[in-house]
Amino acid sequence: MSQFNINSVCTEYSTGIRVEGQVFDATTNETLPFANVYVDVDTTVGTATDMDGNFSIQVPKGTTLVVSFVGYHPFKFMAEEGFTEVYLQTDDQLDTVVIHGQNKKKNYNWL
Repeated sequence: MSQFNINSVCTEYSTGIRVEGQVFDATTNETLPFANVYVDVDTTVGTATDMDGNFSIQVPKGTTLVVSFVGYHPFKFMAEEGFTEVYLQTDDQLDTVVIHGQNKKKNYNWL
């Protein structure tokens, strides 16, 4: 039976490096709000960019981070202390998604 020590995980992340940055659209240079920034091997550890595309995350040195956003190719990079600008390329291969809904009429007889 394997044991999991939550204290060692918390210590590892709290004593790591702080990575800060901003995420942009590579074509328009506009910031991307609410993009996902997470650890490559542990997708439960991460954050999202703010309204201006800024993020800040504390991770162990040598961690690979992934930045993803719907409609863009994900971008991986090695975490380094300091400020990082990330430019995401659009994914032109996305197919159109069509959602069909159906509204069913219900009759309620209150009397």
